[in-house]
Amino acid sequence: MSTTTTTNASVPQRPRWIQALVWTQVLLALAAIIVWVLAIKKVKPLFAAERNLREQIVRDQNELAATRAELAQSRQKLSAAREAVSFVTQGINSYHGGDYAGAIRSYDQALTRDPENAFVLDLKGYALFKAHRYGEGIQALKESLRLDPENQFAMLDLIKAQCASGNMDQAKPMLSQLLQQRPDFKNDGELQRVCRPIMSAATRSP
Repeated sequence: MSTTTTTNASVPQRPRWIQALVWTQVLLALAAIIVWVLAIKKVKPLFAAERNLREQIVRDQNELAATRAELAQSRQKLSAAREAVSFVTQGINSYHGGDYAGAIRSYDQALTRDPENAFVLDLKGYALFKAHRYGEGIQALKESLRLDPENQFAMLDLIKAQCASGNMDQAKPMLSQLLQQRPDFKNDGELQRVCRPIMSAATRSP
């Protein structure tokens, strides 16, 4: 019986240039990945910077819009203030002409433009006092003092209106306090006339 010996054929080796090509492709792929990673690291701050810039632009636009709105309001207030001054001037002229009703109307026009003007409220309150509209005058003068508690002339006018309306009990402590601060007010002839019943007690030295 004869035996047959089978010999495995040797596996052919790849050509070296194919191996080199494969390794070259692998290295190129690795290089591409590295470049991509480095690029992402460099680009991310740029994206962040762009986002911050956009947010800053939005903030600046909002601030600009707010500034424009404030400017428009300031212009309106300035225009209203100019109109108020014009009406106050008219009111003063009417008052000195003896037209107390006309003065009051002008002061009301001024107050529609500048409703919390303590000076104009004082003028209106005194004109109401001169027109013998004491209740309205007292109300206007109290509002003037609420806005400007240090206005001694508004206090003087309020005391006169209180006295003229017969509210001597309310006027007396205010008059004593005012004359302690401003002794020269006791020489006011109008004050002496309308507050005669309480003047002697208010001017008496403590």
